[in-house]
Amino acid sequence: MSRRRIIVLGGGIAGLSTAHSLARSQGQAGEVEVTLVERERRHDVHSTGRSAEILRVAVNDPITRALALETDRLFEDPVAAGLDAESLVDRTGLLVLNSGAPSWTADLERRGIVTRPDAASLRRLAPDLREAEDALRLEGRAYWFERGGRIRGERLVASLVSSAQRAGVTLLRNAGDAEVVSERGAVRGVRLHDGRLLDAEDVVVAAGAWSGPMARGLGVDLPLRTTRRHMFMTSPDPGSAPDSSSDSGSDSDSDSGRGNTAPVVWDDDAAFYIRREGSRWGISICDVLEASTQAPLYPVDPEIERMATEAVAGWVRRPGAALPLERGWSGFRDLSPDDRPILGPDPRLGGLHWCCGLGGHGMTLSLGLGRAAASAILGQPTELAAQCTVGRFESVLA
Repeated sequence: MSRRRIIVLGGGIAGLSTAHSLARSQGQAGEVEVTLVERERRHDVHSTGRSAEILRVAVNDPITRALALETDRLFEDPVAAGLDAESLVDRTGLLVLNSGAPSWTADLERRGIVTRPDAASLRRLAPDLREAEDALRLEGRAYWFERGGRIRGERLVASLVSSAQRAGVTLLRNAGDAEVVSERGAVRGVRLHDGRLLDAEDVVVAAGAWSGPMARGLGVDLPLRTTRRHMFMTSPDPGSAPDSSSDSGSDSDSDSGRGNTAPVVWDDDAAFYIRREGSRWGISICDVLEASTQAPLYPVDPEIERMATEAVAGWVRRPGAALPLERGWSGFRDLSPDDRPILGPDPRLGGLHWCCGLGGHGMTLSLGLGRAAASAILGQPTELAAQCTVGRFESVLA
């Protein structure tokens, strides 16, 4: 039996998870030969390495939420999921503040995943936060997720890389800009920056913010918006525990400063989230700034930095002056119109598949997303994958 050649274009969290799941599907849908092509030397240069890594299943879209719940389940036993890491999440808990009526409430309360804490519980859950001094301001709009917390992004990426290679995936890093090559209404493969053509029957575009431009280059419409979101880190708080991440030099401090017990706090009303990172605080204003992959990468917007400074001053309870922001960074997000990923084959070009439109949910969807994408690519879509096709958009159906 001939082997089906599949190229995954993009080696961030979406591409890695998909390639890993495809390789593990050997024998279920015939023999496959999977090659992952990444333009950079590392897998975490762009959005994957610029994530807050928060595990949040409180997502409005029911399909995206179901993918997040599937990933949360897989995180419970990474070895059973085919990974070589024993623990991928610091379950410090997640406190979501929302004074409205979130559409996810009924589903997650029915599953026993979320509770609504009273004033006494709130003071105990968030002792470092100034708002918790007046717990009545939180009571009634607070939702507690005991299983929420921080995904160990650096460890997850490293485990996906090693496990994918062990499953037979060929990794081509530092490949530079690559393009999908088509001929007679079907893909032929991928042309690398150095001119080499890699032949394949199927190409999966998992290129994050670059997926939309790639679609336009192929003459097909992909309804994605390219945006940026910021993350900032404060200087060390002298009153906190020693910080093991101070010399890491990483934009995301992905696997440093562990051992935190303070929960992540996500205020939907004020549109920001804040978490502990050793003796520092990490904060993001939930900004959605229009961006372009043609512009200089990842500048920090001064107005967003000012808003983050004010949020830290208003929330972190400490004597003396507010903690200054030590550094900040931003990363691309590719947003679909319904906040749901785009997965599986594109009916307009034979052999072309998508795994994109993750928005800000990349780490939260990672393992579940990879499984769903692989099922669609191999022609055996799961129920969730069937709800994520590109054909759901009118612009594609027209």
